[in-house]
Amino acid sequence: MAAGLTKKEAEEARHKYGTNSFTFRDPFGSCLVRGASSLSVRLLIISILLDVIWLFLGLLEMTAPFAGYMGIFVKIAAAAVLTFVGAAVRKSSEDTLNDHFFQIPDRKVTVIRGTEGTEEVSPSELTVGDMVLLSEGDIVPADGIVEEGALSVEQSALGFSAVMDKTAAPSGTVGGASDPKDTYSVYGAASVIKGGGCVRITAVGDGTAFAKKNESKGSAVSHSCYPDAEI
Repeated sequence: MAAGLTKKEAEEARHKYGTNSFTFRDPFGSCLVRGASSLSVRLLIISILLDVIWLFLGLLEMTAPFAGYMGIFVKIAAAAVLTFVGAAVRKSSEDTLNDHFFQIPDRKVTVIRGTEGTEEVSPSELTVGDMVLLSEGDIVPADGIVEEGALSVEQSALGFSAVMDKTAAPSGTVGGASDPKDTYSVYGAASVIKGGGCVRITAVGDGTAFAKKNESKGSAVSHSCYPDAEI
């Protein structure tokens, strides 16, 4: 069995890399502000301002008399709808992420502690370098590299190929999970549908592919991540 982090090493890694939690949960009002800052909404606002200027100068009315005020109102309505939809998608994505990782009270994952044995911890306590034991029926708690074993994962939640077979990474592989199509990278929120193995965690919380995928839906600012940490 592969050696994992000791309790002391795990604590040091949490200070260095953070834990398996995410920080981009915003109130709906903040989501609306972020939605309004999206490129499509900003372009609509610029178009509205130009229409108002042209209308004030009498140019818009001369070139398109019927579409003058009506066109402006349509664009304002479109900007409002895009802002609201963007905010709703972001909020829904955050709730989905929260459900996947942190809102199952009794859910535990098994980690290898040094060479002394195993320990059950909450998924939110995981950090970069932890060795996690996975088996059929488990949800992958964070991104990582398969160190031992063989498993099949269902990863459609991440927008990747639905089912992939994963085996141990080549000896000496360092860095983080890099390609969903390779045979050894696994990603948080994927489900183990067959087999099992030991996975070295390489990215947690905001740094996971699932978190970044959901974060980008809401046009959120980027957060620190450690996909290339060498352990």
